[in-house]
Amino acid sequence: MEAVSYAILRYNAPQAVLRLRHWVSDNASRIALVEKEMDENVAHDLALECRHLAQHLNEEEEGLDTTSRSRKSKEKQEALQALLSVGDQRHFSLHDIIDLLCAVYQGSPFQSKARQHVAQVLLAWAERRDLPFGDAVEAAHTLYLISPKGSQDKQQAVQMLLTQAGWPTITMKQSVEAVTALCYASPLRSKERDQGILVLLEVAQRPDLSVEDALAFITLDSDHMCTISTTSAVLTKRQVAVRKQMLEALAQRSDLTSEQAAQIAEALS
Repeated sequence: MEAVSYAILRYNAPQAVLRLRHWVSDNASRIALVEKEMDENVAHDLALECRHLAQHLNEEEEGLDTTSRSRKSKEKQEALQALLSVGDQRHFSLHDIIDLLCAVYQGSPFQSKARQHVAQVLLAWAERRDLPFGDAVEAAHTLYLISPKGSQDKQQAVQMLLTQAGWPTITMKQSVEAVTALCYASPLRSKERDQGILVLLEVAQRPDLSVEDALAFITLDSDHMCTISTTSAVLTKRQVAVRKQMLEALAQRSDLTSEQAAQIAEALS
């Protein structure tokens, strides 16, 4: 995918945003190892959406006067051309496509139709249940990162990540992934962070939670615990209480494997 790769190399996003996106993407990739790959029909749908979006935005660009066009970033134009070619590629990475959408979004004026269209595409992808979960999280997380503070786009991205974290059939690892993506990019003292932690605790207390899911929450490593930490004393106290309740409930189960029993014993010690 030469056009796509070239546009990404030219993409001049702030380094902080890139580091955040790459961290979440790498984390999602590790989880995706146990998930199915993107269905070919789904990939075809996404490619068509990219092409239609690029065609539509190109038509809007042609309607601008010369002065307006001269202010558009070269990276945005290259990204649009690359998006037009996505449908011709046999294989493509959704991560690469999202990078191109970032270039279009950030190369467009605030409150422009181009930004609205890109935001709509990312949100639509984020709510698709036929996408690998990590890809859906990346779509919402990307919009959260690139949208201006206080904007409707950012608010919608936050709400989407919270929704993803609490989807009915979600696993604990997936819920942790969505909440981690939200917390990693949120200030320590923020409403969004605390909302994410509350959703995670609600998932952890589901009555039908499996032993595997319960252990996934109880045995979170230090990196995850640091990322989803909060300055709220009340919420911190609730986190400790929920974890203790889960451990005590698990310890009473008779269907634990020896490995699971050892994990619980270690957590209780």
